[in-house]
Amino acid sequence: MSLASVDALMRTVFSTGTPTVMENYSTYEAAPLCFTTHADVLNFAAAEASKHAGAVSIAIHYPDMRGRLGVTRIALNPEKCQGATYRFCCEGWGVIYTYLPVAAPVGIAPFVSANSEKRAIAWASTHPEWDPPGTWDWVAVSKHLRQLRRALRQVV
Repeated sequence: MSLASVDALMRTVFSTGTPTVMENYSTYEAAPLCFTTHADVLNFAAAEASKHAGAVSIAIHYPDMRGRLGVTRIALNPEKCQGATYRFCCEGWGVIYTYLPVAAPVGIAPFVSANSEKRAIAWASTHPEWDPPGTWDWVAVSKHLRQLRRALRQVV
């Protein structure tokens, strides 16, 4: 995926309201990056593109979706993670996730995804620490998800 495509998609992300946009998985032993403009994401993508098989994975939460974008600390096995003991992950039932490969082909196509209300309800007991599915505005989640999927189709 080209950096121009990432830029176009991120312009769409930031054109509606004031979303919270964060790195989905942080680097080892660091807080996830928070992006306040499309240019922030583009600069991050450019840095990832310089790495072998780099990709941008971000979490998006719009205020009208209600619910909450949570940040969870994940314990790591230092023997398998270059000595690192933790990292962070963004989570929540209605959070929208994007995966954008920006370097040489990495085998996974770019995508935009989110849970459905039905899936969130079915799996709610597995993550009692997350805001319950009923706190999310699923109409808003679906609206933003469709908008971003359309935008992705236009740029790839």
